[in-house]
Amino acid sequence: MSRGHLPPIAATLNKVLKRDAPGGPSAPGDFAFCVALGSDQRLATAIMPVTLHLPTVLAKLADGRVLDAEGGTVRAVVTDVATRFPALAPRLRDDAGNPYPFVTFYVNDEDPRLHGGFAAAVHDAAELTAVPAIAGG
Repeated sequence: MSRGHLPPIAATLNKVLKRDAPGGPSAPGDFAFCVALGSDQRLATAIMPVTLHLPTVLAKLADGRVLDAEGGTVRAVVTDVATRFPALAPRLRDDAGNPYPFVTFYVNDEDPRLHGGFAAAVHDAAELTAVPAIAGG
């Protein structure tokens, strides 16, 4: 198979997903799964439905403690929620979209900072939990 040529199923998948980021799994951007084509890899991005759990203090700025969200990475999920709930956005990330050091996100009870941070992949039906640092004593 020539480089750049996609078999019919992969071409159809790319049209459906409307995104093709060449460069394989290490390419920047959201991704959920890869379609390997022999020695050639094409990255296909899918929007994964996930659940974001918020503490009570942040839930007041959204529709409740449990939010449905979409995204293929932690960053994409946080961006989705920040876009839909603008009052919540500055509590989850800075103006440039980067994570705050005092807000930790967990993906299925695992720390994504060990798997790429905000670029860590989020799979279908994943459970994300936002945990802001609490000051006081």
